[in-house]
Amino acid sequence: MTRGDMKTNIRYAIGLREPEEQPYIEQAIHQGIIDVLRRTSCFVQCIVADVPDDKNRIEFAAAGPSMKVLHILRGNTVLDRTIFPPLPGCFAQIGQILFFADAFAAGEQLQMYSVQRPPVMTDDTDLLEDEQWGGVPEEFQDAVELYACAKLASRSDDQTSQMGAQYWIMYVGQDGQGGRISEIKRQINRMSGMTLGPARVRVTRGGMPWSSNSNGNGQVNAVGLIGPQNNMETELMNLLRSRPDLHPQVNDIINGEAA
Repeated sequence: MTRGDMKTNIRYAIGLREPEEQPYIEQAIHQGIIDVLRRTSCFVQCIVADVPDDKNRIEFAAAGPSMKVLHILRGNTVLDRTIFPPLPGCFAQIGQILFFADAFAAGEQLQMYSVQRPPVMTDDTDLLEDEQWGGVPEEFQDAVELYACAKLASRSDDQTSQMGAQYWIMYVGQDGQGGRISEIKRQINRMSGMTLGPARVRVTRGGMPWSSNSNGNGQVNAVGLIGPQNNMETELMNLLRSRPDLHPQVNDIINGEAA
């Protein structure tokens, strides 16, 4: 979607059609792009950065290009984000400063996977999905519109949306943890393989543990590995017979009476 298309949508949604309102709409769109990127990390870029020798921190300029660093590749080691102070193999970010457990060697470089702060769009033909302007995927750009409408509704005295309150609820939910932002986060996590449905484990009549997160036949072995039912059941039963102290209902399990 172009900035011009989004401006048209916003103008008709909340009634800001006067020419003097256009700069405010453009500013709200830019702020919406930044907020969606910051909250969802829906577009991440790899930045190669030189680091200062014998230092264990990197300090960006205030309001610099990197808003949030998610992962860092240091040589062959992937550093994960953690809280301050960082443990070995991790990094911490406070504001515009990155902290590391170990000082940098001379000439060392880092690959930083981060969410970048985009510049302000300059023309109505600029596309929100272009990397230069933030790279917000087309399927998530409606969140930018919701943000802009929430911030601008008071300028048009939009009572139908309660001066933008309804748009804000649609954007982040009643408690700030839901809405369209939460939906985008879930979709991104599913794409990256970071989610798994809740597992329910119980003991079946055959004595084998059962999990809803199985490979289709509902069976999980004694050490928590997903797999089909086989002689592991026999081995488990033999273990229970030899060690009745392992389970308070061992006799019921052996006799097939446990639910």
